[in-house]
Parts: sequence; structure tokens; C-alpha cells
Amino acid sequence: MLILSTLIAAVAQDAPAETEPAAAVEEARTYALDGAKSFLGVLVKYDRNALVAGHDHVVSPSSFEGTVTWGADLSKCDVHIAFPVTALEVDPAGSRGRFSLEGETSDGDKKTIKKNLEGKHQLEAESFPEIAFQSKSCEAKGDKVAVTGTLTMHGVGAPVTALMDVKADEAGFKAKGKFEATHSTWGLDPFTALLGSLRNDAGFSFAIDVTGTPK
Repeated sequence: MLILSTLIAAVAQDAPAETEPAAAVEEARTYALDGAKSFLGVLVKYDRNALVAGHDHVVSPSSFEGTVTWGADLSKCDVHIAFPVTALEVDPAGSRGRFSLEGETSDGDKKTIKKNLEGKHQLEAESFPEIAFQSKSCEAKGDKVAVTGTLTMHGVGAPVTALMDVKADEAGFKAKGKFEATHSTWGLDPFTALLGSLRNDAGFSFAIDVTGTPK
């Protein structure tokens, strides 16, 4: 019995220590979002009831600035994201797959769509150069978090709520979710061409997949 006990003790001492997972954040911590490792995108669909069939496209900023303050007490959450309208790109690499869209868009079409997007009948980039989100509240919804805030574009701030999967610990921050909205929420009209025979759908689908590191 003594020999067996000695062997068990020796094995226990020689066994490699298990790596403990990073502890979930209890106290509120601020993270800087990494635009290079994150994705913000909007699915702009063509109106299926229009006379002329169009194509669905993804619009996504090439870069953005953002911070998130997060902890166990969700009343202390704070999310801020902003980027210039001119940073928006049409169907950048990998974006269409996120919305299960097939095919690719030519460079020429991308330039035309971007010009229309920034023009006076759409986002009017010269008059309203920035798109920004500022959170107002965060509320647990089962294993997800409903992040509510104001999304400002085209000079109009409108309330939106995204249902998010969030992981925050000492090593970093990750959040992924989506929400739906319409052009009219910001006083916009869907893009039209050919005297209305070709037009975009009234709805938007927003996707968020962000990563951050502690500041």
C-alpha cells in the first residue's frame, strides 16, 4: 500500500499542469476593437418585385475605430464605433460569403455602386461624412446580449438593437450578431434606376463580427 501511494504521488507531481482558461471579466474593462480582424457589413438586396432583376451586394467599411467597455455588470457597458462614409467598400474580399451570396462583382460595377452610394441621392458623403454607433444599454437575453444604441448616418440618429454573442476575458473581446432595419429609418429611399424598373429592397441586414484587445 505504501509503494502504491508513493507511485501515485510521484505521478501527480510529474504530470504537467493544466492550462487554466482566461478568467471572464468581472470588473468593467475597456477594449480597442481591431478593424483588421473584425467585420461590419450590410446586405443591400435588390427588390424582387421590380421589373428588372438586380443583384444583392455587401457594403462594408475598409477600416473603423471602436472601443468597448465590458464587464459582469452590463449596466456599465459602452460601445462606440465610427468610420467615414468614404471608407465603405462594395463586396470586398470574403464579404459575400458571410451572407451566402454567390459570384463576384466586377471592379467597374463596384466603382459605380460606390459612387451611387456616396452620392446626393443616397448617403451624401460630402454633407454627412461619418457613420457612428453609440450604445445606450446592454441586457442579457438568455445566453446572448441585446445591445441597444443609436446608429447615426445621413445625419439621422436612429435606435437599433443587435442580439450579440459576447465573450470577454483578460485576453480579449469577441462579439458577433446581427439586426435588421429599413432605409426609411434614416430618411433614405432605396436606390432606383431605369425609371424605377430597377430598385433596391427597402430592408437592410446588418452583420457584426468584432475582435478587440485590452487597452
